[in-house]
Amino acid sequence: MNQVSLIERSIFSRSEIYAETWSEPGALHIWKRPLLWLSVCCLDAPLVAIAWQWLFARVFFIPLPAANTVALFFTAWFIYLIDRFADSVSLGPMVPKSIRQQFCFNHRKWWVVLMSGVGIVDTGIIFNRLDNPTMLRGFILGTITLCYLAMNWRFSNVWEALPIKEVIIGFIFAGGTLVGGSLPAADLKSTIAFAGAAGFFALLCSLNCISIATWERDLDLEQAKHSAATCSRALGDFGRSALIVVLSLSAILFLFGDLDLALASSLAISSGLLWVLHFVPVSRDERTALADLVLFTPFAFLLAEKFS
Repeated sequence: MNQVSLIERSIFSRSEIYAETWSEPGALHIWKRPLLWLSVCCLDAPLVAIAWQWLFARVFFIPLPAANTVALFFTAWFIYLIDRFADSVSLGPMVPKSIRQQFCFNHRKWWVVLMSGVGIVDTGIIFNRLDNPTMLRGFILGTITLCYLAMNWRFSNVWEALPIKEVIIGFIFAGGTLVGGSLPAADLKSTIAFAGAAGFFALLCSLNCISIATWERDLDLEQAKHSAATCSRALGDFGRSALIVVLSLSAILFLFGDLDLALASSLAISSGLLWVLHFVPVSRDERTALADLVLFTPFAFLLAEKFS
């Protein structure tokens, strides 16, 4: 065994020890662990969505009404609140849980109140502020999302035979992020460029989910859940290699193609940071939270644009 392998084993051994410590219900000192705050409240994914929505709108000159961004935020938050609630309450009190699952399980009554409030606000924004084409696209994608959630919780064994759950999640998330805008008077070249960039973003989202599944493989096995990682231990190697491919192609397309600097940089930096996370000696829960935080890269360009 080479030196790199020994280092990786040492890192993951320490991470497993940290994970076991912080997965205990008595160790849920959330206020002392700021990296987990957005994750336990399901706010990380909605923020990622609006960041990339803004970036695509900026790069491809897509009109983006403020209502579309607000609707995207609340819709993504609502979906993730529902998913987290269903995920948590389906587990018995003595079943090992991640910190975000335990937090939701411990506060499930307040969680229902939060879900209801977010759902009401989201519905009001959608029906009062969005135009018909956006509502139609959102309805179609929402139906697909509901079908996925129903299948995931009612027929989850399908992922054992068809381990593509993480890929589906990634593409649904990317679709939801970009559903609120359409290219104005798009020609073939701009349409192809948009489709290619959207595909790269969907792949990045899928690799985010694959990375998390890899880190939580043992927990999923204890909870009798199925993921691509529970079906194959080689998934981690594939995910890390794919992240390097996304990083490299983003750089190549910027240097020799027409990929915008901000978009290429966001894809490359997020991919690189997600790759690095596989080797950072932190707890499982913190690693999972950081997996979404590294996708915040478009915010850097937003801030630079606002203050330049």
